Amino acid sequence: MTAATMAPDGAVRRNDCMSATTPAFSQGDIVLFYQPKGHFKLVTLFTRSPYYHVAIAVDERYIVEAMPRGVVRTAIESKRGRRWVVIDPPDKKVAERAVAWAIKRIGDGYDPWDLISLGLDRLFAHLHVNFTSRGRYTCSEFVAAAFKAAGKPLLKDLEPEDTLPSDFARLLPS
Repeated sequence: MTAATMAPDGAVRRNDCMSATTPAFSQGDIVLFYQPKGHFKLVTLFTRSPYYHVAIAVDERYIVEAMPRGVVRTAIESKRGRRWVVIDPPDKKVAERAVAWAIKRIGDGYDPWDLISLGLDRLFAHLHVNFTSRGRYTCSEFVAAAFKAAGKPLLKDLEPEDTLPSDFARLLPS
């Protein structure tokens, strides 16, 4: 049994309850973080959303995420005190392929300019600013690209490089 919490959108989801007997994640889970601290608050300010970061679960103890230091595998224990909601992957085979793709990208770079240009594009739609770098990812671009590479794009109306963490909130069941 997994613990649940009320997400900012009012949906009840699995959250950051970790114990030896209750795994936090399953392979391929999409982990959507909210209630930011520090500089992450800028993401919520520019996107007008409570969600500021997204990652993909490797297993019950690790996630792969694009962070300012690059694409890394992170122990979920290091995220203690953070708040998140978990979105189930489309299916187990897609999850396996998405995680395999994500693991192969560990060590790739982070793309802060794409995040800035997307924020500006969303705030000022008439500008149509877009900037992408091969082999460098924002957190949302990374997760979206993993599932697209696995054969199941999650956000069909957006290319991975056009996504923000807030876009993944659409995947939360209503």
